[in-house]
Amino acid sequence: MLTDEQKKFATWAFESLDGRRTGTIPSNKETLLEAIRLSGLNPSENDVEQLMRGQEFGLTLSKDEFLMIMSQMEWKSTEEVKNTLLDDFGIFTNQHPGVITTEELVYVLTREGRERISVGEAKHIVEKFDIDQEGNICIDKLIDTVLAVTPVTS
Repeated sequence: MLTDEQKKFATWAFESLDGRRTGTIPSNKETLLEAIRLSGLNPSENDVEQLMRGQEFGLTLSKDEFLMIMSQMEWKSTEEVKNTLLDDFGIFTNQHPGVITTEELVYVLTREGRERISVGEAKHIVEKFDIDQEGNICIDKLIDTVLAVTPVTS
């Protein structure tokens, strides 16, 4: 069962992909993966393949069918996501606990993860977090800012 907040994010994702307002989205793996990621979750392609296995889908999914699929997903709380991010960023904080350098964050944004961005785009993003202009970014503030715009549940 989805919480009201989870249902809101999943409905927004569904409606974002229902460009013609038909009340349906294609039931293929690529569309389902995109819809789940738009909802704020981060499944792998394999996760989506397993989710689809054994399901009887037509060519399209209705919003109710999509919400039923979303109720089977593992939704993490904001606190769980924050702890995971703190652990992940921990590899960069050996010399300065709680801080990542702008160069390290540019590296992460351009070389890690599913969607890499250009160095120029990364520098533009990073400069917004380098408040003191000394090349150091507080990881707690960075994570809090990311979570403020990311649809996770609390």
